[in-house]
Parts: sequence; C-alpha cells; structure tokens
Amino acid sequence: MIEDSTDAYLHVAEFYDLLSQPHWDHVATEVLTKALADVDPSVGPALDMGAGTGQATQVLAEALPDAKVIATEPSPAMRIALTSRVVHNRHLSGRVTVLPHKAQDVDLPDRICAVVGFGMIGYLDESARRTLWSKLLDRLPPGAPIVLELMALATVQRMAPARIARRSLGDQEYDVWMRGEPIGSDLMRYASTFTVAREGKVVRRLQLEQEWYTFGVEQLQEETGLPVRKLTNDIIVMTR
Repeated sequence: MIEDSTDAYLHVAEFYDLLSQPHWDHVATEVLTKALADVDPSVGPALDMGAGTGQATQVLAEALPDAKVIATEPSPAMRIALTSRVVHNRHLSGRVTVLPHKAQDVDLPDRICAVVGFGMIGYLDESARRTLWSKLLDRLPPGAPIVLELMALATVQRMAPARIARRSLGDQEYDVWMRGEPIGSDLMRYASTFTVAREGKVVRRLQLEQEWYTFGVEQLQEETGLPVRKLTNDIIVMTR
C-alpha cells in the first residue's frame, strides 16, 4: 500500500510520537525542564507554539505546575492527538487551552511567562518571524525564556538520504528517511519517506515533502535583539 500526500501532517500524525518520543525520553524533556527552571508562572500563561501532539506541552505543564498553558496547533490531524493527550491527563485538562492558530496569528493575553516552540519555527519566513518576535517580546517579562528547537542546518545545502528514526511497535517496524535540497537562498525542501514493515516486508509507504526556512543563531540574535544560548545541537534558549 503506497500513500502520497503533500499535506504536512494529514497522514504523518500517526507516526509522530512513535518516531520522536525517544528524543523526548533521552534529551528534550530534561533540556526543556531545565530551561524553564527560573520561570515565574504568576506573570501569566506559558505558550507552546506549534504544539503538535503535545509532547512539549506536557513537559511544559509538568515543569510549571502552577501555570496555565496555551497550546497552538494549526494542523487538525496533530490537534486531534494534542487534544486527546490533554483530555486524558487530569493534570493538563484544567490548565491547557488548545487553539487552532499559527503562532504568529494567535491572540495572546497581555503577559505570558515563557514560550516554547519545537519543530515549528522553520515554517516561518523572516517576515513572519519578526512579526512573532514583536508580539512575544511585548508580553514577556525580563528574564523569561523562549526555547526553540532548530534544524541542524543553519544554511541551505544538499542533504543526502539518511535514516533519522526507527522504532518497533507490536509486530511492525517503522522507519523514516529524509533527504533535502536547497530551493532558495534560505529555503530547503525536505523529502521524507515513512515505511512500515512486517516480517521484513514493507506493507505501507508514505512520502512527504515540506519546505523549511534555514537560519542560525546569529540571525536569531539580529531579529530579536536577545542573547541566544545553545542547549544542544538543535535546542536553543533566548532570554528576554
């Protein structure tokens, strides 16, 4: 069975946690929790931009148990998983508000205490990013963090096909391969292939293409006027 889709998450949502959870188990949860250690939740809610299935949302809520959380996710497919995660966790259901907006378009309260954005900022071009930074900086108090996950590539370049994840579930094995190529001065097109195999035979294959804007730490510093600190190869924190 072969499936093709150019809709970013319509079919990928079912694979998302399966293939990305090891990253959260071994790296991202600890890094994000530490980055939020000095946040004052009395300032206002925390914001999770492009919340996806809610992996960062859950870590954010657990790290700040006294904070309300706004989780924005424009993809209906991903938002199903996000809402389900919130509904079935009593520690989240009373505090997390799920919204269907893009990060730069969401209506925010006057004050927010922290911002998180994993796997989403490269969907925004420079103009959209600057709009977003202006909105966030007007609402964050001094010392508040903006924690972002960036792609490893800060500039456009050809990326040879590579397997980026493998996971077994029941009798099936899931793989994702990715390759990339420049299509502009700051824009990449990534092509991903998801496969599901049983008893050594591929029974499903999904092909997906996405466009991603590349930029590095220096560009973020110029756009925001904030200091940027790398926490891992692909996770950074900017402090208001």
